[in-house]
Amino acid sequence: MTSLITVVQPPATPNTTYTPFLTYLHLHQAELQMAQQENHRLNLELQEAKGRQEEQGAQAQRLKDKVAQMKDTLGQAQQRVAEKDKILKLSAEILRLEKAVQEEKTQNQVFKTELAREKDSSLVQLSESKRELTELRSALRVLQKEKEQLQEEKQELLEYMRKLEARLEKVADEKWSEGAATEDEEAAAGLSCPAALTDSEDESPEDMRRPPYGLCERGDSGSSPAGPRETSTLVVISQPAPIAPQLSGCAEDSSSDSEAEDEKSVLMAAVQSGGEEANLLLPELGSAFYDMASGFAVGPLSEANTGGPATPPWKECPICKERFPAESDKDALEDHMDGHFFFSTQDPFTFE
Repeated sequence: MTSLITVVQPPATPNTTYTPFLTYLHLHQAELQMAQQENHRLNLELQEAKGRQEEQGAQAQRLKDKVAQMKDTLGQAQQRVAEKDKILKLSAEILRLEKAVQEEKTQNQVFKTELAREKDSSLVQLSESKRELTELRSALRVLQKEKEQLQEEKQELLEYMRKLEARLEKVADEKWSEGAATEDEEAAAGLSCPAALTDSEDESPEDMRRPPYGLCERGDSGSSPAGPRETSTLVVISQPAPIAPQLSGCAEDSSSDSEAEDEKSVLMAAVQSGGEEANLLLPELGSAFYDMASGFAVGPLSEANTGGPATPPWKECPICKERFPAESDKDALEDHMDGHFFFSTQDPFTFE
């Protein structure tokens, strides 16, 4: 700020005493003016310096703002780098988890496959067990039916044997009575030899009787001497209506009844041994049972003995009507028939 000094100059007088004072005053004014000019210059420089200082302050502020901005940018960059690292770590963790999940899925698929295989195997085993159980039940039912049938046949055979025994005893008694009466008549008429019976024969006439269970044998006439009470004629037995067992064709499984097998073997041996024994043992069983036991599909025994129709050129099973060639082995048909009674497995299988 420039200060102005007003100098009041006295009126000019021609006095020469004021001349040095005026010179000094002019000098002082000149110095003052120079000082004012210097002050003005200094003020201008000061203002310029203040302007420069303000400009430098603004520049410094701008630099500070720029530094702060750079710091913010650097912080953001660091944050982004940290976030990027974190994202990379998370990505690696996700990949690891995905790989573990894929392995778990593979293991689960393997386990599911093994489980399905085990399940199928269990179902197959269960089906086999059910099938075996069904077969065992069917076999048990067949065995029970077979046993019941064999028991019935056994009862029928025992009944027939009792009847046959009674008839044989009756025929033997009648024959012995007829022989005794004939001998008495011949002794009375004097037509036969006068050989008298000994005391032992009179006391024990039961020894002259035939055993009730004996079969008519075809022996030579000269093998043993004929007694006076023995006859050379065959005994003809009149039998009642046939008592034929029911021949079942649905017997399927084997039977372990030893008694039935023994009876069957006895009947087979009797039929194969000859016609007279078959006539004595099986007159009431009919020709069907005899054909089944002998293995030939021929007519009744009466037709075979009396010269009936000729044997056909085949052998026929009386149960399933299956035909075999006549020249085939006889055991083949017997084995086939045994299979019907003891080894049949024709029960239909039902899969559950």
